[in-house]
Amino acid sequence: MVRQRVSGLLVRKPILWVSLLAGLFTLLTWPGTQLAPQAGLDQSWQAGLAMALEKHLAWGPRIDFTYGPLGFLVVPELYYHLTATLSLAYLACSRWLLYALLLGECRRKLPPLPAAAATFVVGATTIAIVDGADLLMACALLIYVAWTHARSGRAVLLGQIALPALAGFGLLVKFSVGLLAACLVVALLLQSQHWRKATAVAAGSFAASVLFFWLATGNSPANLYQYLKMSFNVASGYSGAMSLEVGRTDEWVYALLFILALALLLRWASPTQELRRPFALWLAYAAFAWIALKEGFVRHDGHDLEFFGLMSVALLSVPWHSLTYIRRLLPISALACLLTWTAAASVPSNVVSLATGVHSFASETEAALGATGTAIMTSAQRALVANYALPSAMLAKISGQTVAVEPYENTVAWAYPHMRWDPEPVLQQYSAYTSSLDQLNTQFLVSRHAPRFILAQPVVTYEGIDQDPYFESPSADVQTVCHYVQVIASGQWQLLRHSASRCGAPRPLSTVHASFGSSIQVPKAPRNSIVVATFTGVGTSLIYKVENLILKARAIQMTSNVGSYRFIAATAGQEHIMSAPSNLGYDAEYAPPQITDFALYERDLTTNGGRYTVHFYAIALV
Repeated sequence: MVRQRVSGLLVRKPILWVSLLAGLFTLLTWPGTQLAPQAGLDQSWQAGLAMALEKHLAWGPRIDFTYGPLGFLVVPELYYHLTATLSLAYLACSRWLLYALLLGECRRKLPPLPAAAATFVVGATTIAIVDGADLLMACALLIYVAWTHARSGRAVLLGQIALPALAGFGLLVKFSVGLLAACLVVALLLQSQHWRKATAVAAGSFAASVLFFWLATGNSPANLYQYLKMSFNVASGYSGAMSLEVGRTDEWVYALLFILALALLLRWASPTQELRRPFALWLAYAAFAWIALKEGFVRHDGHDLEFFGLMSVALLSVPWHSLTYIRRLLPISALACLLTWTAAASVPSNVVSLATGVHSFASETEAALGATGTAIMTSAQRALVANYALPSAMLAKISGQTVAVEPYENTVAWAYPHMRWDPEPVLQQYSAYTSSLDQLNTQFLVSRHAPRFILAQPVVTYEGIDQDPYFESPSADVQTVCHYVQVIASGQWQLLRHSASRCGAPRPLSTVHASFGSSIQVPKAPRNSIVVATFTGVGTSLIYKVENLILKARAIQMTSNVGSYRFIAATAGQEHIMSAPSNLGYDAEYAPPQITDFALYERDLTTNGGRYTVHFYAIALV
C-alpha cells in the first residue's frame, strides 16, 4: 500500500517530489568541512581565491589559477563571512541540483524505490569525493541527458538555455568545467532539429552568463580575453607539468572497467532511427569521460577518485529508451560504487552517517552567518600567527606595504592583514605551467606595479610538485634575483625589497647539443655573474605531444649534482638559473642551487633518446 501511494505521488507530482527528496538527500549527506583556515599548500590557494575577491584583484592581468573568479565558491572555509556564505549557498545548490537531475533520470528507468536508492548512493558518493567545481560537470551531463528526453518545445528551449548558461558559469569557476559543458552544448546543437535557432539561443545564453558573472565579481570586460587566454594556458599546461604516478596500479584497471561499462551501456542504449542522435550522444559521453580521466589520472594519486565519482554518475545517466536493459543497470551501478569505495579504501562517511550530515550543515550555516564564525576566524588567525611567527623586524617593514608571498603560502597574508597582499599573477609559482604564464609573472615583477616586498619561505617539496624550486616560474625567478635584494632572513622567512635592476644584459657563454641521458657541464660564470640556460627540443617529439594530448606524457627528469627534479617542457625556452654569485646577498637556504652538471631524461631513455640544445648565458650582477 505504501509503495503504491509513493508511486502515485511520484507520477502525479514528479517535480515537487523530486525537489523535496533531492533537498532531503542534500541535508542527510552533507560532508563536514574544517571551516577554520589553516596553513598548507592547498589551503594557501584557497585563501588566495577568497582574498582575490575581497581585495578586488583583476582576473587575467593580475591573478590566474586553475580556478577562476568564482573559484572561491568551492571554498567554504571561513576566510570571510561573505565568501563562506556564498560558498555554502553554491555547494547546497549544486548538490541539490545533482540529486534532482539524477533522481529525475533514474525515475525514467527504475521503479521509485530503486531509483531513490540508486540516486542516494551514487549521489552521496560523488559529493564526498568530487571537487565542488567538478560537480558541475556531472550536473552539465545530466542536463544534457534530460534535454534528450524533452518532448515539448518549452522543455527543449529550456535545455538550450540552461546548459550554455551553466557552461558560462562553470568557465569562471574552473576552466575545465566550462570546457566540458561547452562540449556538451555542441553535442546538444548537433541533435537539434532547428540548429540555427538553437545555436543563436545557446550563444546568447552562454555570453549573457559569462558577462553577468564576470561583472558580478567586479571584473572589467576589457580583461575577459586575457583571463580566457591564461586559463587556457593553465588547463593545457597541466598535463605536462603535473604528471604523477604513485603506484595506484589497480585503479587503472578499475578505470578501464568503468570505460568499458559506459561503452556497453551506450551501445545498448543508443537509438538508431536518427543518424545525428547516436553520434552526438557518443560525442558527449566521450568528452565527459576524457576530461574526467584527465582530472583523475594526470596527477595520479588520490585524485583518481574524481574520475570514479564522475563516471558513476555517467553510468547511471545513460539515456535508455527501452526497459529491456533495466536489469543491466543496477548490477553495473552497484559494481561502480564498489570499485569506487575500494579505490577510496572505505565507504564515504556521508553515505552511512546521515545524522552527521544534518548537524554539519546546520553548524556550518550558523558559522558562516553568525558570531560563531567570527570566533572561528579569530582563533584561526591567532593559531596561524603563532605558527608563522614572522619576526617583529619584518612586520615593522611590511606594515602597510605591498607584499607578495612566495612560493606558496599565501595564507600568511590573511593571518597578518596589516600587510597589503599583492601576489604574482600566477597564484602559486608551480602553477606557471607554460611560457606565457611564466612571462606574465616576469612582466609583473619588472613593471612599476611590482610589490614593494616579497616574503619567501625555504621551499618544501610536496608530492606531485617536485620541480627545481628555481625552475617553477624560471624567468620570474631570474627577475626576482635582479630586482629584489635581501633585507632580513630568519630560519623560516626571507624578506626581499624591490630595487632598480642590478643585472646587465645576457651575454652568450656557450651552446651545447646533447642527447637525452648524456651529462652536460655548466660553464663557469664570469666574476659576479649569474649563469642562466634556455632549452630547445625538449618535449617536442610527436609521441610526447600525442601522449600529453590524450592523457599525459611521462615526466621529463633533470638529474644534477644538487638533486633530481621534474623538468617542465612548456617553460624550457625560458631562462633558468643554473648558478648565482656570492654577491647575490641571499642567505644560503634561499639562494639558487649551484648546478655544475646535469642530464635530462625524456621517456626514461638514457641513451639515443633524441637530441636537444642548451644555450648558456652570463648575466652580470651588480
